Amino acid sequence: MDNLTKPQDSTSPAVESDLKLKRDEYNLTIRKKKRDEVMRKKRIDLAANFADTGFTSTNSAFDPAQNEELAKLVADWRKREFFMKEFFELVECVKSNDRTKQHFGIIGLRKLLSKDNEPPIINTLENGLIPIFIQFIKNESESYLQLEAVWCLTNMLAGTTEETQAVLQLVPLENFTILIYSPKVELAELGLWAIGNIAGDSAPLRDHLLQNNCFETLVKLIETTQLPEIIDLGVWALANICKSHLNAPLELIFRAIDIFCKIVLTSTEPEVITDAIWGLNLLSHGENNVPQVQRILQSGILGALVLLLDNQKLATLVPVIRIIGNIAASDETNAELLSEVPRLIPMLFKCVGHIKKVVRREACWTLSNLAAGSHKQIGLIIEEVAYLSKLISMAIAEPIDVKREALWVLVNATNKCGMDQIIHMMHNGILDCFLGLLNLDEDPEIIKVAISGINNVLNKGVLIARQTQGENIFLSEFEQHGGVLKMEKMQEHPSEEVYEAALKLLEKHYDLVDN
Repeated sequence: MDNLTKPQDSTSPAVESDLKLKRDEYNLTIRKKKRDEVMRKKRIDLAANFADTGFTSTNSAFDPAQNEELAKLVADWRKREFFMKEFFELVECVKSNDRTKQHFGIIGLRKLLSKDNEPPIINTLENGLIPIFIQFIKNESESYLQLEAVWCLTNMLAGTTEETQAVLQLVPLENFTILIYSPKVELAELGLWAIGNIAGDSAPLRDHLLQNNCFETLVKLIETTQLPEIIDLGVWALANICKSHLNAPLELIFRAIDIFCKIVLTSTEPEVITDAIWGLNLLSHGENNVPQVQRILQSGILGALVLLLDNQKLATLVPVIRIIGNIAASDETNAELLSEVPRLIPMLFKCVGHIKKVVRREACWTLSNLAAGSHKQIGLIIEEVAYLSKLISMAIAEPIDVKREALWVLVNATNKCGMDQIIHMMHNGILDCFLGLLNLDEDPEIIKVAISGINNVLNKGVLIARQTQGENIFLSEFEQHGGVLKMEKMQEHPSEEVYEAALKLLEKHYDLVDN
């Protein structure tokens, strides 16, 4: 054990670097998982809705007047339920030369491929139907067969990564990119749907889309079309592509941001707004994001984002919180703009009290980025006693991933705050909060962050002591609350990093003499 004496002069407080980029790899993993779930669910929901309700266009690609008898049969088959035991019969019908059988077979297969559970994608591939689908797609004289064939392929692209890759090996991507400009709105919708499914599948397939200029193609399409259904699906597909790192000209990224911002500001469709919000979240995230964030701010969207913080739909609420956090993390000027937005902090604290853990976690993450800013930003977070008390209670009692984020709000605030602010936090129990987390059974990362917070408090005490030419009053409180014993106990922790953090704090604020 070491004997402790106070040094004559503590070292100057070290400024914590990269506060806003802390534990980003950890959070990115969680966010990727969550985004994958949203993308996947969207693909399944779209498939189900499309199959049940038909196309959004009022102009059908199939004109019943061409053959009234066949038109009646088609209408009946579209209402009919098909079962897997009929699969091989449907295959034979598609392969036949009989026009009526072909329609029956393609509708049945499309319905089977639309099922959520175990659609027969592999069976369809193994039975050599892809070349026949392509023949149907190229046959302009049989518009309904063309439509159903594209529909089948689109559903197949909603399968597993391996299934999607297998389809694309047989169907060149250009077959879908050409479709999005089709005068038949249903075919254009399916083309966009196919591209969105590909983009929602995996990073390699998104890269494949990017290499084939699909990002620019979608931007141009959305900018020029007047059709709401094309805009809606285009925004979804574009947002899915944005999940990958875009090696695109900044001007093109700006155009995508403008599209998403316009949707948020003008659309009345909740699903489309959600897709646009995800796109903005993805484009505003990461290093070197200042130009993208500034473009978002120039759109005048901040007020709309604050209103969306009251949204009850998690798929919308979570990325809205993330966008605000990305803005706060971008640079000091952009973060300062947030402090001028009315109701932002109260709405974020409403999210801090949300019933869903993911919302509480993301709200705390955003507040932690704001707490790494100016005294004004910190004041908005901690000077309201109810806000500070809420964060302290969360840092103690929440599940670990929420606890970690709440703790970072407090640690960042203690690092950058003014003297009056640190005194206010000390009077309201922040030191007890940090010390209360120093338990051998606590998560090592939590302990290291708590020790960092204690170090920030003691450093502020050093500055106050220099100004008043007195003692470090915070060091005295640290000792009175058993801080020294706690730190010595942490040197018994099995984590080498915890041991080092505790030892460095004691070495910094005390003279250590070996027994």
